[in-house]
Amino acid sequence: MSGNKPASAVLTIAGTAVLCTVLAFGVGVTSRMIRSRFPGPAHPDAMAALVAMGAVCLAAVLKLRSLSPGPAVAGLSITLFAVWNAFTVGWLLVHGRLWDDLIQVSACSWLISQVAGLVLLFLFRIRPR
Repeated sequence: MSGNKPASAVLTIAGTAVLCTVLAFGVGVTSRMIRSRFPGPAHPDAMAALVAMGAVCLAAVLKLRSLSPGPAVAGLSITLFAVWNAFTVGWLLVHGRLWDDLIQVSACSWLISQVAGLVLLFLFRIRPR
């Protein structure tokens, strides 16, 4: 039975990464598609996308928290990197050209979600079960 644990962890990580990446790509595409409906200095579409991306990242943490610490950290790192890249690619594909501001915001968001995700994983590990 212990021989299945590494394979199970790999499947959990891969499944989580693929599902969260597809969701993030959809959020990026949708966010850019509806952006023109909200003219002006405020962008509620961007705020909604940020909330949706936070939910995707939190879902990854919640799914991967059951793994042992090493695979959980590695899986979370891979997943969050893929998630923010998928969001950026989806947004830029609809936009039609490179936009430096989005890349900078996505890079910062990835770093913030990575730190927050690792903190949450740590907190989930130390709480009593």
